[in-house]
Parts: sequence; C-alpha cells; structure tokens
Amino acid sequence: MKKITSLCSILLLVTVGAIAQNARMVLYEGFTSATCPPCAPTNAQVDPMLEQNKSKIIPIKYQTRIPSLGDPMYEQTKAEVDVRTTYYAVNSNPTARIDGKSNFFAGGTQSHPGYMNQSDIDNQSQVTTPFAITINHEFSAAYDSVFITASVSTAADATYLAGMLKLRVVLLEEVIEFEKAPSTNGEKTFNSVMRKMYPNASGTTLEDAWTTGKTVNFNFRYRVPTYIYDYSKLSVVAFIQNDANKNVEQAAISYPKLVMVDAAMDKPAINLINCVETVPQAYTLINAGQNALTSATIKYKMDALAEETVQWTGNLASGAKTTVDLPVTTLTSGKHTFTTTVTQSNGNTEVNKVNDVKKASFYVFLQAPLTALYLDFETTTVPEGFFINNPDGGSSWTRKTNSGAVLSKKGCFKMDFYNSPLGENDELYMPAVNMKGLNPVLYFSRAHAPYSAATTDALKIEVSTDCGATWNAIYEQESEYLATRAGTTSAYNSPLTEEFIEDEADLSSVATSENAIIRFVGISGNGNNLYIDQVSIGSRTAAVAGAIAGINTVEVYPNPANGAARLSFTAENAAKNTTYRLVNSLGAVSATKVINVVAGENVIDINTEGLAAGIYQIVLANETGVITEKLVVQ
Repeated sequence: MKKITSLCSILLLVTVGAIAQNARMVLYEGFTSATCPPCAPTNAQVDPMLEQNKSKIIPIKYQTRIPSLGDPMYEQTKAEVDVRTTYYAVNSNPTARIDGKSNFFAGGTQSHPGYMNQSDIDNQSQVTTPFAITINHEFSAAYDSVFITASVSTAADATYLAGMLKLRVVLLEEVIEFEKAPSTNGEKTFNSVMRKMYPNASGTTLEDAWTTGKTVNFNFRYRVPTYIYDYSKLSVVAFIQNDANKNVEQAAISYPKLVMVDAAMDKPAINLINCVETVPQAYTLINAGQNALTSATIKYKMDALAEETVQWTGNLASGAKTTVDLPVTTLTSGKHTFTTTVTQSNGNTEVNKVNDVKKASFYVFLQAPLTALYLDFETTTVPEGFFINNPDGGSSWTRKTNSGAVLSKKGCFKMDFYNSPLGENDELYMPAVNMKGLNPVLYFSRAHAPYSAATTDALKIEVSTDCGATWNAIYEQESEYLATRAGTTSAYNSPLTEEFIEDEADLSSVATSENAIIRFVGISGNGNNLYIDQVSIGSRTAAVAGAIAGINTVEVYPNPANGAARLSFTAENAAKNTTYRLVNSLGAVSATKVINVVAGENVIDINTEGLAAGIYQIVLANETGVITEKLVVQ
C-alpha cells in the first residue's frame, strides 16, 4: 500500500491542465560516430528527411566514442556527450531519441533511426504542449562569446516534480565538412553537431509550477569554444525536458547567421591537366559575410616557392565575388599545387578561418609523348609520367608491393574499392603516347574479387587527344565481368599470380593522335579491391576477317543455348595467344580469356547462366585472323 501511495503522489505532482494550446516542435537527438561503420549510411538516409522537415523537427547529433575512440568531434565535446549518453543509457550506434523517447520507431519497437519514417515526424508534431519557446542569439565582434535570449511561456497550467524540469541550451554547428574523412567510417560531412551545452549538460532548472499565460525570460552569455570549424554555421537550440520521465516538452532554434565580416577564397580555376609550361593563375575572393567587403590581404604561392602578398580594395556586397589575375609562373612537368589565402578583411585579422585557404592541384605534361609503352611497376615508386587524381583524399590508386604473390614480382597498381566511399571516382593517368603509325591496343592484366552481388565496382578506361579537355571511353566493365576469382567479404589484399587475367582496350579511335593521354578510372561500389599490372600499348597486326590460319570445322552447340554451350574447332598446328571473347549485341564483352590452341580438336566451354537473353558473337582472334560465330542465349 505504501508503494501505491508514493506513485499516486508522483502522478499528482506531474500534472498538466486539460487544454494545451501550443504546437510542438519535435526534438531529434541522434547518437553517432565517425568510427561507426553503419552510421555513415544511416546518416545519409536520415539527414535528408530531417532537412525536409525543418518546420517540424530540430535535430541534434552527439558524436560519441561508440564503438571506439577516434572521432575528433567527440574529443572536443566529450564532457557533454558522455553525460547525454549516460542519461539515455545509449550503448550502441546509431541510435536516436524523439522528444526523449526510446523505441519510438517501427510502431514503438526500435530506436535505430534507420526505421524513422515521415509518419513518425508527422504524428509527434501533432502532439500539443503547454509550453512555447522563443530564442535568439548574437555573437561578440571577436566571436568568442555568444549572447542568448530565450523566453518560455505556457498556455495551460502545469506542475512538475521539484527540480525535474530543465531548460537545456545547445550550441550546434549545422554542417562540419572535412576534406578527408576524419576517422574510419568514411564520412566527411556531419550535420547538426552538438558543440557545447550551456551552462552544461544538466541545463538550467525551471520552476515546478506554471500557470496559464506565465512567461519567464532568460539572458545568457557564454564562451564560444575555440574548436569551432565554421562560425557561420552556428545555431542555438533550446529545449525543455522533464528529467522525471525524460520527456521533451518543447524545442526551439535560432538559425545560423552570417559572420559580420568574412572574406573567403574560392578554389582556383586551373585545369587538372595542362600541356604548356605557363599556366594562368588567379584568385577569386568571395564576400561570405553580412557587411560589405572593402579590403582584403591575399597571399598566394605555387608549390614550395616563396609566398607572395597582394592587397585588394573594392566594394563587394554580401555573397558577391571577384576574380583577379596574377603573374604566371613557368612550370616543369609533374604535379603542382597552387594555394591562395586571405588573412585580413576590412583591416582586421580574419575570424572565420574555415574558408580562408583554397588549393588546386594540377599536372603539367611537357615531356615528349612516348612511342611505345610497357610497364610492370617493378620500380619502388609510381613510374614517371603516371599520376593519381584522388578528389576526396581518401582510399585510391596506390602502387602495391607484394613480394612475388602478384603477377609482377615486385608490384602492381591497386584500386582500394574496399575502403573507398560509394560513388567515389579515382583516376590513374598514364604518360602521353604517340599513336601515329600504330594499330594501337592497350593491353593490361587485372585481378578482382567482388565483395557481394549487392556491390558493383567498375573500371573505366578513357582517352583524351586534347590535353584532357574531353575524354572518350574505350573500356567500361563492372564487378561481374572484372571478377577473376570468387567473392569475399574480407579485404582482397594479396592477389595470386593465377588470379590475374589478360585484357585489352581498343585504341583505334585515336590511331592518328600524336599526343594521347589514357586514364584508368576506378568507380567505387564500396566493394572489393582491383589490381592492374603489365600495362602496355602495342600495335595489333592486321587480321584476316572471317578466318584464322590453320583453324577449321568451327561449331557452336547447342545453339540456342540455355545455361551452357560449347565452341569446338580443329587446328592444324598449335598456336599461342589466341583470344576468345563473348560479346553481346551492344558490344560489351561478357567473357574473355587467352587460350593456347593445340594441334587437333579444341573445345571451349561457354557458361551462359546469368546472361541476358539475346544474340551474342563468339570471337576468336590472333595475329593471323579473326573468326566470329553467332550464339543465341535463351
């Protein structure tokens, strides 16, 4: 009976009048980490939904240490994050609370935000509340202090347990963007990140009893952390939470405001590939602040040369930009980096430094085009004339050493799809080649293990004859074709010699070019690794169409085929390096291999399982000719 009396007392002390007039702004509290692999796809799914519902829901993200340390944003905010993680008993990522409630999704059974849908937001936003909050914020001129004004009012009587009702104020950085992923899960963009809680994670205790129409005003002044990345992305969120049951009664936000004076640099507009020694240089200055920009100090440099300083004066309105040409620099062949920096704006040192520095890396081709090419990547460095374009600065093409396991005894090139984000393109450029006088073919060996049927990595080979202004594809294949061994969900890090197969791409479209540049483009499906070795450009001997010397009695059976077929023929003499291909009606190669023809009868088994129904061409080719046979796949 004693326990029942205590519970009744609690219920009597947490009461709300019958009429609650205020509309609710829903609060989303997400727990995530840059060290959490499943957090990356979950955030990519959830963030657009949160953005589309800004009028109904306010997100706060806590960057935690789950599953492991390594998230720099956690290290900056761990005092608050650890308190909120303990408060909600969070022990796994990703997870979320809606207005303080766990297991809110999937009919009240899940806390994983991947289960959140539009109806969850809509339904909760329709739950009225006695409270209303208004909030605004301003910063000091040096952006070292934030001034917050908040007003809490009620539209109905409400009574709460003593000391349980809290006003929590959060400084958010709406977007944090890194050039390179700051930790292990590949994420580079982080939204709605909690940067500080004022006065701390416990919040400010509110009165227990509220009568209809009551208003309480708050004026806060707090320090702004020095670890902020972008002051123009700072917002302030306030929410009222009942610590007795963790229910959030109401939330409000004061959105980011432009920094008063903020000069920014735009990325220098320099072509990635240049075939002249004098490359045009310029800087582009942007007014990213509220006030007009009338002066700026600009510094620029090429590579490790001495930094030069120029003064800009003018009148740029908020959001406007201007481009100013700079003296040209005579460059050598190879990779170069041009850097521009703005250090002062309107006579004062820049406050918002996140947008002050911009770099452009590019390449200059000045060496005479090669007349032949063969590379087995035996050297310990990337061969001269090769270069890698890695836009995101993450996993990309690298020269791999594997002490005899790979086809070349000392090395090959690896495209790290295993750790590369979905959709990322990385490019491996070859030296320029003079194709004139050749019947040119690009030969190479490859090895690839798919990750699963659900992941599709791809390799595209492109050629340019106008110094990279335009590119034409000469080869494009995906994992199903590229695979040279069985799939594995472990990283494919040690290809064996027998896992490499020979492949080629036709270069006849650029046979008259004296300066052709070729690039291998790895298109990540976040699957598994691809290896390239023994790259060469050679001339194909003109073959006699419709015949190969010494090969007779060619038959394909059964035809039409359903699952399997055979190609048989007789040869008068043995012959090496005869290529077999199965080509669909669009010209895509469905299967290929190099065979050694034996004297007498030869049989090639053709697996048609998984092939789309249609007409295919079987092609046998060597230096003496080409034979084609039609195969119908049902």
